[in-house]
Amino acid sequence: MKIVLVGNQNSGKTSLYNRLTRSALPVGNRAGVTVDKAEKGVANRRDITLTDLPGIYSLSPKSAEEKITVDYLESGDYDVIINVCDGSALKRSLLLTVDLLSLGKPVIVAVNSFDRLAASGIKIDKKALSDLLKTPIIFTSAKTGKGLSELIDLTQKKYTQRTKFAPITSMSAKVRLVSEFYNTSVKVDKKVTFGDRLDDIVLNKYLAIPIFALVMLFVYYFSLGGFTGYAQGFLDRAVKQLATATERLFIDKGVSQITSSLITNGIIKGVGVVATFIPQLFAIHFCLNLLERCGYLTRVAFIFDGVMQKIGLSGKSVVPFIIGVGCSVPAILSARTIENKRQRTVTAILAPFTPCSAKLPVIAMVTAHFYGANAPLVALSFYVIAIALIVGAAALLNKTNASFGRGAFLYELTDYRMPEFSAAIKDSFVKVGSFLYRVGTSVLICSVLTWALSSFTPRFEFTSMLDESLLAQIGKLIAPVLYPVFGANSWQLSVCFLEGLIAKEQVVSALNVLYSSSGALSPFSADNLSFMNGATAYAFVCLNLFSPPCISAVMTLKNEVGKKRAALTFAAQIAFSILFSTAIRLILSIFSH
Repeated sequence: MKIVLVGNQNSGKTSLYNRLTRSALPVGNRAGVTVDKAEKGVANRRDITLTDLPGIYSLSPKSAEEKITVDYLESGDYDVIINVCDGSALKRSLLLTVDLLSLGKPVIVAVNSFDRLAASGIKIDKKALSDLLKTPIIFTSAKTGKGLSELIDLTQKKYTQRTKFAPITSMSAKVRLVSEFYNTSVKVDKKVTFGDRLDDIVLNKYLAIPIFALVMLFVYYFSLGGFTGYAQGFLDRAVKQLATATERLFIDKGVSQITSSLITNGIIKGVGVVATFIPQLFAIHFCLNLLERCGYLTRVAFIFDGVMQKIGLSGKSVVPFIIGVGCSVPAILSARTIENKRQRTVTAILAPFTPCSAKLPVIAMVTAHFYGANAPLVALSFYVIAIALIVGAAALLNKTNASFGRGAFLYELTDYRMPEFSAAIKDSFVKVGSFLYRVGTSVLICSVLTWALSSFTPRFEFTSMLDESLLAQIGKLIAPVLYPVFGANSWQLSVCFLEGLIAKEQVVSALNVLYSSSGALSPFSADNLSFMNGATAYAFVCLNLFSPPCISAVMTLKNEVGKKRAALTFAAQIAFSILFSTAIRLILSIFSH
């Protein structure tokens, strides 16, 4: 049997899906978390397939992800519809329910989050509403799991809808019908809630942006400093000690120099150093997850709508940029929630400018070495620059294209919710697990390849002299192009930049592989990096942050905006990152003198 979950954005569909299928799809207290359909068997009931679809408000799609849902519903390739309604916004939810009842398929209405209705002063007469809609009503809670077994059991009953609603094309007629149903079956004793009082502060026109700045400042200090910094340092020392111990063991056992170098320098130091940044990655994912689950990200979109509209974007564009702090791929995909096509395209193109978590090791490693105690503040400055670049690029595109258009801003201010810390921790572990998978695959392959190319000459003779290696010959070909950025012909940093185009984590790995091979204890203490100072280091980070994202993000962008636009964006980002980083180095060099 095929069951499909349909409902408004932020109604709790994905939370129900995760509960019923024991999945770990990302959830958040905002619209646009689900941008594609997901299918899986119900736990302990593999004969039942459950499909989670992106949120919609009607059967007339206004954005790319809404079209996915409507196309699926119109295909009829399913047996039962579970219409997930947010109990605290039932009147709006019922507008979609009326549409679904006209499809001719069995519909079960799941009134979700019913456990929060009493606090909101809402009382629903389940029997009265069921009689009016002529379809079953179930109260559910994705948080506690209440009502879910009853819900699945009901889908197995071979009932037929008692009445098929005739399609209503007039919105005014639909609103009148729904209002009648709602007023008959729902009683509301409106209370001023804690969330209402909090919004008076968070959405205050004078306080909103300063509060947002403080929130993000806390996120970065928590993620890059304090305990996470100590944890990263501990892991870094552990990796180096493991490499040293392994090297000594191999010497004692008479293992060949090539094998010893491959395992200690190519694998342990190359891959291990990337894994040492797990504490920071976990912390930043955890913070962002809490902001999503509590409902704050929705307010951020609302707060910045005015600014975004002035540069030709929408308040909804803010959310992909914030999600981009975690990963560029979901950031690009989340742009699907934007109705205006041009705004959607520009947002998807600009989203990778936000430094993602894969770039965090580059930021953390460089700032810790060159800026010491000021590292978290300097790290935050890269995100400030990213925001400025996004605003500037969007404004430029807006001025150069008169048909950019102003899209309507329709975004629900969701209720504040106490985030489930256990769920946030679990989701953060999933994201860190994804990062470790990349470390164990693409980063491992690149690290071994970097080691091989840096350990053999063009005649395939093993060497400990980096300048004689195959990699040196490749790096020296492109070093002149990047000379303005570094102020020196550093083929090593040029190679790191190239490898970063495959996976940003590889920048740190390549640095360690290259300079471990040269005998340096730390990449930035190597003799051939003695030219690097604070200005050059800052430019090096900018070069890697604002160059094209990883291959996965580039392919995702191609699917969203087309091959031609993606190719032009890739080329433009290469050119821009070099020019911008050069300018940054020159400006900082002038001020440092």
